[in-house]
Amino acid sequence: PESQADDYRPDTSRMDLSAESGLWEMPTDSQIMGTDSKIMNPEARILVVDDEDVIRGVIAEVLRRQGVEVTEAAFGEDALEEFKRHPYPVVITDIIMGKMNGLELLREIKKVNPQTEVIVMTSNASMETAVTALREGAYDYLIKPFEDLEVIAVAVDRATERLRLRTENRRLLESLREAKEVAEGANRMKSEFLANMS
Repeated sequence: PESQADDYRPDTSRMDLSAESGLWEMPTDSQIMGTDSKIMNPEARILVVDDEDVIRGVIAEVLRRQGVEVTEAAFGEDALEEFKRHPYPVVITDIIMGKMNGLELLREIKKVNPQTEVIVMTSNASMETAVTALREGAYDYLIKPFEDLEVIAVAVDRATERLRLRTENRRLLESLREAKEVAEGANRMKSEFLANMS
């Protein structure tokens, strides 16, 4: 079947996102761009997965206004197909979806790329689900509806910063390994030179 992962952008100007509707109020540009929780690594690509079009669209819009490249998927199966084609550094997924739920998607993503940070969210929170998600490797666990959409940017910011630090640590370790190899080579040459001189 054709993948439903796309760059769908809902017309939020006419949507009822009030607290009474059970959804969220769409923030203004100034509210989003003026917050202290700006994403430090906006070039990071993010996959947003939720079978509720409006919620998925709002989350994607919040991230896009921060300058992040976002791809959307309505179902876990489509998200996994998209992820296998183009692994994403960060994935945000709902837990309760169609055939493949968010926890199953989390497991499959970690099989494909253990380095990907997965943020799970649900409106049916339970301690058991939270513990299971974190044990399976989820980076964060968010409860819907959010009192403040800023929590999305904060969670993504922390996830991308963790990825950045991990990458820097790998580069540092690689540099140290190369320096060690150079030093060991120099010591061998010195030892061979001294042996030849004796």
